[in-house]
Amino acid sequence: MSIEAVGKQGGRKPSFMKNDVLWNGIGSMCYALASMVLAFFVLRLGGEEQGGIFGFGYSTLGQQFFIVAYFGLRPFHITDMKGEFSFSTI
Repeated sequence: MSIEAVGKQGGRKPSFMKNDVLWNGIGSMCYALASMVLAFFVLRLGGEEQGGIFGFGYSTLGQQFFIVAYFGLRPFHITDMKGEFSFSTI
């Protein structure tokens, strides 16, 4: 599907899509920079051992939670009108 087709079907012009891609890239770069700065401050304030534990936890567990939150379960949860899927552990 071409950009023109998406633009016509979605009611959005292709120039807006380029703008969205640009802002998404800028936001991703800011997030990456903030992650580096946060890790640097924790390393400086907590020392090597605590900074290493934080860095490991943040890069493995924290980023995995971020991915789940970024893609989100809310759209699936709010569209389950029939109650077919349970999000509880019971």
